[in-house]
Amino acid sequence: MELLVPVKDKQNAIMAINLGVAAIYCSGPLYSARSKAGISFVDLAEIIEYAHLYNTKVYVTLNTLIKDDIFNDVITYIDKLVALNIDALIIQDLGLFKIINQRYSNLDIHISTQMHVHNIESVAFVVENGANRVVLARELNIEQVANIKEKYSKLELETFVHGALCTSYSSQCYYSCFFNDGSGNFGTCQQNCRKAHTFTNKNEYLLSLKDLCLANNVNDLMNISDSLKIEGRLKGQEYLYSTIKYYQSVLNGNPDQEMFDLMQIAFNRTYTKGRLFYENGQVLGNKVRINNHGLLIGEVVACDNNWLYLNLDKQLTRLDNIRFVKGDYETGMVVDKLYQNDEVEYVKKGQAKIKSSLDLKGAKIYLVKTRRYEKEISEYQQKYFVRNTLDVKVEVFIDKPIKVTIGNQEYLSDFVVEKAMNKGMNLIDIKKQLMKTNDTPFIFQIEMVGDVGIFVVKSLLNEFRRNIVQEEANKKLKRDTNVVNDYQSVKTIQAKQQAYNYMVRTKDQAEALKEFGLKKIYVDNLMLLDEIGGWFEQVIPVLPRVVKDDYFHDIVTIVKDYSSLMVSELGMLNYFKDDKVLETNYSLNIINRYALEILKENNVEKVILSVETDDDIEITGIECSKMIYGYLPLMIMDYCPINQNKKDKCENCCLCQEKQYYIYDDKKRKLALVYRGYNMIELFSDKPINRIKETKGGFVFFTIEDYNKTKKVLKQIRN
Repeated sequence: MELLVPVKDKQNAIMAINLGVAAIYCSGPLYSARSKAGISFVDLAEIIEYAHLYNTKVYVTLNTLIKDDIFNDVITYIDKLVALNIDALIIQDLGLFKIINQRYSNLDIHISTQMHVHNIESVAFVVENGANRVVLARELNIEQVANIKEKYSKLELETFVHGALCTSYSSQCYYSCFFNDGSGNFGTCQQNCRKAHTFTNKNEYLLSLKDLCLANNVNDLMNISDSLKIEGRLKGQEYLYSTIKYYQSVLNGNPDQEMFDLMQIAFNRTYTKGRLFYENGQVLGNKVRINNHGLLIGEVVACDNNWLYLNLDKQLTRLDNIRFVKGDYETGMVVDKLYQNDEVEYVKKGQAKIKSSLDLKGAKIYLVKTRRYEKEISEYQQKYFVRNTLDVKVEVFIDKPIKVTIGNQEYLSDFVVEKAMNKGMNLIDIKKQLMKTNDTPFIFQIEMVGDVGIFVVKSLLNEFRRNIVQEEANKKLKRDTNVVNDYQSVKTIQAKQQAYNYMVRTKDQAEALKEFGLKKIYVDNLMLLDEIGGWFEQVIPVLPRVVKDDYFHDIVTIVKDYSSLMVSELGMLNYFKDDKVLETNYSLNIINRYALEILKENNVEKVILSVETDDDIEITGIECSKMIYGYLPLMIMDYCPINQNKKDKCENCCLCQEKQYYIYDDKKRKLALVYRGYNMIELFSDKPINRIKETKGGFVFFTIEDYNKTKKVLKQIRN
């Protein structure tokens, strides 16, 4: 089982490799979903070389969307990565997916969770197009993942087991994008979900989730996952060190409680087993705290005369950072001095006291930072701290070259051993000289045979040793050369004049459009189809953005008699590509000509471009359009922020009964929360996108508007 860990810089990469992980993932200097974790080409080259010396794989993230005008620059960028011998590229963009398969014959492609793969048909799509590994949506449960693995047993599946969770389905969050302060699809997510969201004036965080921790469930994943992935490329060295050591201990069958404690100290928002193990509601959400919860280590049992008396269950060390929590009040401090009877450096457990004038009797004590492991961690960050042991046989005979055998490889010196004229060397002297490999990745474990009374020039012997070390390193660094082919360029054409197209979700909206005299309508609510089917000459169903396997064929049945469909994710695209006239929704995040080409190859005739592009791109054989009006779904999620006090399924909560609620963000903006069916909930922007005056055609999305508001928008278009 591969343990895959995140690294944000060379120092952390060396530590992870020294700790013996199977694989690391990181970013190059550009195009990563964590832009702040970029690593220069110089450091990346050193990381990859060091990793390969220790049989560790390096996967590089290129998991953002690629705009059309920089596509050629990105190909040049990938050429540089491929030249460094990366082991795989982690990608999101459909156009990039197409070109990588054409250009790099033997480069492994890992499909990021950002590609929104979440059902068997979407897996089929990426497999048919050349994926080697898929990171499935984190919203799937273990049964759904197991079914995919059973269907595609040769495909590698990667599973998140630890770290932060997104509230929205990956790549389907437009929160940062809408408010113009970043974008999750371009590596600059502003973590709006971690900010305050509330129904009331109370300070709470309705959209913030706990952190994932599946350490107790690793055995359940052994037969359905090929790689266990830890999240956290922006986290510190204590987090990386402790998560690696703890999950290694779990995989070895002997969980390390000390590392579990350090993992909590380094960072946690309390833990959940996530949707993979069916947790939702209050078990998944953490509306009280968004930053480090820390490790509970004890309680303040008394206070007097500027002293706090502590009862500790875990170790507290001088200069540790602690947090006191007493009801709604909390405060923090650095433990400058620590006492029992006298001043001490640490207390492992039991009674202790510290100086403070605060009245904190009854407060819980949380440890949020410790320097206890700094020396240990710094040692692991040194190159060659851990070295490979090689069994070496050395033969030293007079008038012959020295012969060194390592495995099946033989090395002969380019000098011969001479007979000593006076006092010569012995075999122990030769052995000591050959064992001086301290600044290399290797330790030579030597077996010596040969003559006595010999002479060898030390400088020649040292050079021979260095050559052997270099050749052994080269053997480990040798990789199949990545073949770089030309790729087929796709030309754009002048974008056609767009017609107005209208999409509705409610009967009131449809009625307003009928009165407007429209003959064609898109319906983004499958339950509405029968009710309004006779109102228009053509009705095109819009399929959901999330279609899990549990209800995939229910949706297929609903739309089976329609000749034209708009699909919103890859699974339905793959299922219907040979049977229906297909259009694609903005949720496929199409943003370059090569993505259009891959859709064209799958019989798509019309595309709504990503809401995150202003570019006008179109290619021969496929029509492109844009959203020109609509309240934008900032998030789509199967987590119900209203159902905080219930553990039962979402269908039974108040939101699903009322269909729509409003919550308020940290700027007091009023955001609609709407139940979509199939356990899906959407969070809408407070204001609509409105480009009607700027354009002459495009898609008009009606979502939360009532009849009167719909009519008002239609009049604006007509005028």
